[in-house]
Formats: sequence, C-alpha cells, structure tokens
Amino acid sequence: MTNEIERESNNSSISQSHLVFPQANDSKSPQELLTSLSKSADEILRGAIALNPATPTEILEDLLNDKSGYVLSCLRKRGYKTRPVFSKPKAIVGNNLVLEMRRLPMLRLLSHLERTIKNQPIFQKHLAI
Repeated sequence: MTNEIERESNNSSISQSHLVFPQANDSKSPQELLTSLSKSADEILRGAIALNPATPTEILEDLLNDKSGYVLSCLRKRGYKTRPVFSKPKAIVGNNLVLEMRRLPMLRLLSHLERTIKNQPIFQKHLAI
C-alpha cells in the first residue's frame, strides 16, 4: 500500500512538472510565475527558467548559486559565467585526485597500472624493463 502511495505522489509531481514546463519556456509567462518555478525542486524546470529569454536578471543571478550542473550549463548557454562545481574527491592516487570511480575490466586495469609504473622514473630503477 505504501509503495502505491509513493508511486502516485511521484507520478503526480512528474505530471505537474509536465504541466508547467511549457509555461517555464514561454516568454510571455508572468514574472511571479517564473520566480516561483525557479525555486522548483525539478532541475529541468529550473533549467527552462534559465534558458527563457524573458526571465529577469534577479532570478538568473539567484540561479547562479544552484547546485545542479544542468541548471549551470543552461546559464552558460545564456552567456553567464558560472563558478566551477567541485566534487569531493573519491581518492588520492599519488599526486592525482580521483573525482569519480570508474570500473575497469581487470585486464585493462592491470595494463593501465603497468603503463603508469613504467612511465614513473622512481619505479624504473626497481623494474627490469
């Protein structure tokens, strides 16, 4: 029963987003509506507000602080300079920060490590290459 309620609430929020999306794109939408849609939890709606040529500058400046990469990319399309979004590094390998973990097949991983070690002068004296 709980899953059905959650599914219905998710579907209703999705359908509400679909209903207001054309208004977020419409250059004739009132400023009050654009202001309220710019605070939506849906990043697609906020991106549409960022791309709407009728969106006031104050709203666009508020969207510059958005945490969504999608919204920031929409603002860049409009010519706004956004600050880079840094994520917390997943690991530190040598002098490198790993920002995302990618799964490599074991054979590719071993060949990658072998190439990396061969190119490091500190390891060359220990390896008979």
